[in-house]
Amino acid sequence: MSKTIGKNVTMGDNVTIEDNVTLGNNVKIGDDVIIRKNSEIGDDTAIGNNVLVWEGVTIGKRVAIGDRVTLREESTIGDNTTIWDRITVWLNTTIGDNATIWSGVAIGENVKIGYNAQIEGNVKMGDNVAIGNDVTIRENSEIGNNIAIGNNVSVWEGSTIDDDVVIWHGVAIGDNVKIGNGVTIKEGASIMGEWVAIGDNVKIGKKAILKECAVIGKGSAIGEGVRIEKGVKIGENVKIEERSIVLSNSEIGNGVVSNRGSKTGHDTRIGENVKIEDGANIGDNVWIEPNVTIGKHVSIRNNVLVGVGANIGDNVYIGNKVAIGERAEIKGVVTIYGATTAWEEVPECDGGTIGDDVTIGKGSIVKEGVVIRKGSVIGDDVIIGEGASIGEGVTIENNVMIEDEATIKDRVTIGDASTIKSNVKIGYGVTIKEGVVIKDRVIIKDRVIIRKEDTVEGALTIEDKISILEGVTIHEGDTIGEGEQYE
Repeated sequence: MSKTIGKNVTMGDNVTIEDNVTLGNNVKIGDDVIIRKNSEIGDDTAIGNNVLVWEGVTIGKRVAIGDRVTLREESTIGDNTTIWDRITVWLNTTIGDNATIWSGVAIGENVKIGYNAQIEGNVKMGDNVAIGNDVTIRENSEIGNNIAIGNNVSVWEGSTIDDDVVIWHGVAIGDNVKIGNGVTIKEGASIMGEWVAIGDNVKIGKKAILKECAVIGKGSAIGEGVRIEKGVKIGENVKIEERSIVLSNSEIGNGVVSNRGSKTGHDTRIGENVKIEDGANIGDNVWIEPNVTIGKHVSIRNNVLVGVGANIGDNVYIGNKVAIGERAEIKGVVTIYGATTAWEEVPECDGGTIGDDVTIGKGSIVKEGVVIRKGSVIGDDVIIGEGASIGEGVTIENNVMIEDEATIKDRVTIGDASTIKSNVKIGYGVTIKEGVVIKDRVIIKDRVIIRKEDTVEGALTIEDKISILEGVTIHEGDTIGEGEQYE
């Protein structure tokens, strides 16, 4: 069969041109070149030494091909493209116009590379890869099999993209990033920090930002506009919804759900299977143990501990250096003031301690330094003053006010709308019915019963096992002996 050779074609030594090859005008071919049958070389193209062009290859106009290049069967090279030395392009690959493929690149089978692509030195590219227009892949990167990369994507030096990955338009990937199998990265996402690691089957939303040394565990989903700061570690099967922020060096355990607009501070640890609702704001150095639920628009300040299985309702505020016990339930619109600063050199959790299995009702206010021990139940709209101490198994009904530095021992019951003034001490097993007023500096010893609408004036002591009838006023200076009934 015939060959078609254009004007001003020059060939070096040991060139083999097989049948049915077309060479355009002004083609330059170096030494030791083989061009197999059914191939076509466009005008003004230059081919270096030791090049092998297999059957059915099409090379466009004004293409420059370096030394020791191999172009396998049915490949197509677009116009104005440069392919440098020591490159292998496997069969059925298409490289678009104005592309540059640098030395040492290996391109697999069935690859499609768009126009204006820049593939730098020693990049390794698997089979069935589709790369869009204006893409840059920096040196020493590795691209796996079955990859789709959109337009205007940049992949920086030393990054690795495993198999079955989809990267949408306008994504930026930094140096030494590791992207696992089956990952999807939506348009405009930025993974620009070095040494980011993304596990298998992760989904990253539009315009998300991942900074250096972030780790995303397999099966996790990072929503649109999420910002993951330096050194963050996110476990497996985590869901972080749109517009959320996770600040530096925090850790989020497996199975956590953080809904839209939430914020996690610096150096915070969130355990497995925690659920964080919309708009929650979690401060620095917070430790949230597994299986906690945090409601909508909750604010947790710095240096807070939340125990296993705790449930924090909507619109709760928890101040600095508070400890919330295991299985505690803090209902909606509660305020726990905590310490005025998170950073003073003072004991841990001096902002307050809420024990295991404690319940605090809606709308209640707990001031700085309060201790509520395990199993106590605080009703709705209760106010507990600074430094108050409440024992185990205490029940405080609704609309109660307990002022500063009050001490309430174990198993006490305080009825609705009662008031306990400052520096009151209430002993074990006391029952205070609804509407009672106990004024400053009263001491009530164990197992006393105070019935509804009683008033106990300040600075007196009620001994053990007293029973006080309804509607009584006990005046300052009264003496009530052990075991008496006071009428």
